[in-house]
Parts: sequence; structure tokens; C-alpha cells
Amino acid sequence: MLLARCAMLLRLKLVISLCLLISFATFTLSSCGYDGCADIPVLNSISPTSASAGGRAFTMTLSGRHFHSDTVFFFGGTELTSTTVNETTMTANIDSTYIKTPGTLDVWVTGIPGGTSLNGPCGGGLSAKLQFTIQ
Repeated sequence: MLLARCAMLLRLKLVISLCLLISFATFTLSSCGYDGCADIPVLNSISPTSASAGGRAFTMTLSGRHFHSDTVFFFGGTELTSTTVNETTMTANIDSTYIKTPGTLDVWVTGIPGGTSLNGPCGGGLSAKLQFTIQ
């Protein structure tokens, strides 16, 4: 009986110790900013916001936050090559073939879940779509 009671107390101490350890680890990791995922990229603005139909190629600057090397740029639904300058700025060269016809195109960025710049298997997601006008 005494042995069973001692074993039960030891198990209880082990469970309490594990719970405290997990709580401490969770607090420590969340307090240093690590949550296992990168933040979803946010697109605040693009420049320029318009171009003339049939015009020349140009470089678009995207401003926002949470940009990283795995952030993907879309112009009118087409993934285009872009350069991440820093966490708040990206640039992309827009070829004249994409602005031949007047209209409005959506521009957005997205993070790739589990990309090389992320801390875990998440972090993907679309930014808000901004409009680019071809006059």
C-alpha cells in the first residue's frame, strides 16, 4: 500500500513537472516572437498604380510588411519574378506585354507555406489585392 502510494505521488510530481516545463517553454518561445510560423505578407501599396495601354516596361515597387525571400508576387493573376529588397519593400519588372490592353488588374503577394525563410510548415496566405489600372 505504501509502495503504491509512493508511486502515485511520484507520477503526480512527474506530471506536474512536465506541465510546468511545457508551460515555461511555451511562454519563453512566444515571448521571444517565435510561434512556429512566419507572418502572412501584407501589401499596403504599389507604385506606380497605373500605366498607359501599350506603354513601356517598368519597375513596380511594392510596400508592406513581412516580405521575405519566399514571398511570391502576382500581377493580374500571373506569378512574376520579384526581388525582396527588405522586409517592407519588393520590386518587380513588369514587361510591356502585360499592359497591352486597357483594364484593371489585381496585384498581390503571398507567402509559401514551409518555405525556406519560415520557421515551420505554415506562414502561407494571400495579402489583400490592390488594383493596377491600364488606361
